[in-house]
Amino acid sequence: MELKHIQNIKGANKRIKLKKPLKPLHPINQEKSYQKDLRHVVSQIKKAIDKYLMPELPSLVVEANKNKNKPILDDVNSDMNRIFKNIKASLDNSVDEKHIAKLHAAEVNKFQSNEWRKQIMHIFDINIFTNEPWLKDHLDAWVQANVGLITSLQDNALSQIQYQVQQGFVQGLRHESISKNIQERLDVAESRADLIGRDQVSKLNGQLNELRQTDLGIEEYIWNTAHDERVRESHAEKDGETFSWDDPPEDTGHPGEDINCRCIALPKFSEDLFSE
Repeated sequence: MELKHIQNIKGANKRIKLKKPLKPLHPINQEKSYQKDLRHVVSQIKKAIDKYLMPELPSLVVEANKNKNKPILDDVNSDMNRIFKNIKASLDNSVDEKHIAKLHAAEVNKFQSNEWRKQIMHIFDINIFTNEPWLKDHLDAWVQANVGLITSLQDNALSQIQYQVQQGFVQGLRHESISKNIQERLDVAESRADLIGRDQVSKLNGQLNELRQTDLGIEEYIWNTAHDERVRESHAEKDGETFSWDDPPEDTGHPGEDINCRCIALPKFSEDLFSE
């Protein structure tokens, strides 16, 4: 089998007795790190809300309540537009979406690369050094997608908060009630941040694992779940089963592709992989 981009393999061209693969590790620290930074984005939203909206909210409520059951006054709408424009400008200055995404792409790549090299050393007792010409483009694509997710995290939170404020005016709510609704929207944004961090790290880890396996000529993998109560039935039933990289399961995709999937593909090595 031809090995693409291999520069140096100690012990190549001789048959090697295979060992069982190492137990795969999930990038839990990288996941938590990304979630932490995404939660910080939400905290910056709250900071901007506290600075620009909350001090004016009581007077805006009073002004809006002067004309109940009528369209919101132009002055109130004008003030709201000004406030949220300031909030967005503040976030533009305090949140660097691309820096966040690039940092965590590098962290996940480092983790997965180390796991891959440990697996090769364990199975074959060889040192392997490979060119990965596809790596930069793949990481750049992940970064671009995650810049979009971080931006949407902010935009969705702000649009929902603005909607809650305007609905509060229409319903004649006190500013304390509107403040409570704002906090609930921020809580939703935090949950969304956790979901993005958890899902995107798993996806990138799975994608890099696939690319490194197929780049080495490995055509099949063994499905390995996290083996806990959170594993979905459709994933648990695949545990230990063999799948082909060019034929993903229709219901779940490859490990890591399904939302919040923590499963990992163990490479299915053959004894002649490094032999002539």
